[in-house]
Amino acid sequence: MFKNTKLKVLAIFAVLALAAIVLAGCGNTTASSSSAADNGDLAKKVDSLQKLMDVQQKSVNPGLGTVMIEYGQRMGKLWYSAQAKNWDMVRYQIDEMKEIQETGEITRPARADALKAFEGKYLDTIDKAAQAKDAAQFETAYKAAIDGCNSCHKSAKGKAGDGTEIPTYGFIKVQIPTGDPTNGFQDYKGN
Repeated sequence: MFKNTKLKVLAIFAVLALAAIVLAGCGNTTASSSSAADNGDLAKKVDSLQKLMDVQQKSVNPGLGTVMIEYGQRMGKLWYSAQAKNWDMVRYQIDEMKEIQETGEITRPARADALKAFEGKYLDTIDKAAQAKDAAQFETAYKAAIDGCNSCHKSAKGKAGDGTEIPTYGFIKVQIPTGDPTNGFQDYKGN
C-alpha cells in the first residue's frame, strides 16, 4: 500500500495514537462513561489528534520542490546512462522517478493528475525506448519529456512559504544535461 517509508511511519503513528485515545476513553468503566459529555470529550480528543497529525504530516512530508530535486537528478542520470548505453540503469532511474513521483502525488494531491499524466506520456515512452535499447528513440522521448517539464512549469501556479502567490514556475527551465549531475562520481557504463 505504501512504498514510501516516511508515509508508513506516519500511518503507523496515526493508528497507534488513535488507538491510544480510544483505549483511554474506553478505560473509564464508571456509569458516567457512556454519557454525552464523555462522548463529546472523546470527539474533542480525536479532533485534537487529527489537527496534530495534520501539522505533523506537513512537517515530515516533502514539498513538491524537494521531490523535484530528486526527480531532476534522476532525469540527468537517465541521459548519461543512455549515452553510455546502460539501459538497465535507465530503467532503474525511471522506476525510482516513478516512486518519488508517487510521494509527490500523495503529499501534494492537487498536483497528482499532472504528475500521473507526465508519467504516462513521457516516462513510459522513455522506458519503451530503454527496453528496445534504441538510442534514437530514447533521445526523441527524452527531449519530449524535457519540453513536457517546461510546459508544466509554465502552466503551474502556487504559493511561496510566506503565502505569496507564484503566478508561474516558468522560471524553472529544464534542459538536456551539459555537465555531470554527480560531479563524476558515477560510472554510467556500469559493468
